[in-house]
Amino acid sequence: MSFKIWSIGLIGLFILAIQPAQASSSKGDSSNSIAKTSASSLSIPISFSNSISSSGGDSSSNSSAQSSAKSVNASYAATNASLSIPGRAAPKVSGKAVAVSSALEDAVRIERGWVVSYSYKIFDENKPTLLLLPGIFRGLEKEEEALRTLEASKINFVAIHFSTHNKSILWLEKNETPYFDGGLPHFTPEKFAREVESVSTQLELQKPIIVSLSYSAVVIPFLDSEQFPFVVQVAPMGRHDESNLIGGAVQKNWEDYLALNPFLGREGVLVAKNYYLHTVWNPVVMFLASQMPSLQDPDIFTHQVDGFVSMNFAAEPFDISQTNFRKTGKKFAWVVAESEDPTRAYFQAAAIKKYLASIDRETYQKSIFGKKGVFIIKGSSHIIPQDQPALYAGALNEIVNQAEKEKVFGP
Repeated sequence: MSFKIWSIGLIGLFILAIQPAQASSSKGDSSNSIAKTSASSLSIPISFSNSISSSGGDSSSNSSAQSSAKSVNASYAATNASLSIPGRAAPKVSGKAVAVSSALEDAVRIERGWVVSYSYKIFDENKPTLLLLPGIFRGLEKEEEALRTLEASKINFVAIHFSTHNKSILWLEKNETPYFDGGLPHFTPEKFAREVESVSTQLELQKPIIVSLSYSAVVIPFLDSEQFPFVVQVAPMGRHDESNLIGGAVQKNWEDYLALNPFLGREGVLVAKNYYLHTVWNPVVMFLASQMPSLQDPDIFTHQVDGFVSMNFAAEPFDISQTNFRKTGKKFAWVVAESEDPTRAYFQAAAIKKYLASIDRETYQKSIFGKKGVFIIKGSSHIIPQDQPALYAGALNEIVNQAEKEKVFGP
């Protein structure tokens, strides 16, 4: 095979890598546009947006690629429309959110260059604690209505920002380099699982209930089932390439083909992909910097781009519908959006039905981690905690209360 053909192939891979539909596909994307957010840092979506093209790039080709991807995915979802989600409406919590949160903020240092930020409010350490994992952009902030509503209900919670998020990066000492410096092509969700375990250990949580959010569904298979036997999946990402299934398959084929080149190999492909993912994420962080002043620092800006690139790599093998729930050792509840992206909703429905079919009849019929624990949030798109904070808190409140009644953690 001539060098010219390999070079053309490599350029083809690069083109695929920078398509917005592909870029967003690894990030549990949201139907809300980044461009629609206000100047407040709290308005930054927790999950990724399909409209990455608004942050830079060739708008005409980006629009065409996204339109094509949506068309393919809509057809795919329509073909599988029979997989509707068998859930019930979530209840609203009684009462209003507290006006000002009294939650505390702290961080755990795992090793040099590796720090995880979190906020927490523990009312009763003998009751279950919601361990809230972040979306692609960040974790939930204590100022947000969703957490203030949980606080009003006196529900224990810990809200984590992964080490790759701005809130955690800011905990690094001056001139301290994050462990994901440069972006890590071999980054895996096991890193994030260790972060969750470290936070739980530092706070000595006795009864943690993991609550994922979109992107962080990729972490759940890597969490120790003995330490974390109960999980609530909130608007989970379906697949790493869910926003462009065809594009994802084509890109994977190109990568496998190019990796056969002895002068390039798999490592060469990853190096090239790492470089081009930086060109995708750089304009996104540039946009976020307009809302988050800390990102205007050149070092923080670079660290944040590296963090997102690493998260991109970590998500790529993920497909929630392929989960072997019998082997996970965990029990699940589910909170999904009424107006979810149809392709993502298909993978969510497939996973939920697969899970319900894997559990024993008594759990299925009677437990909050059975059929009673599937909630559909009315009037919400993908970013449930921001779209419907009261219903989000209501679903979690009921899960916690029912888990206590069932004595799932023992007498």
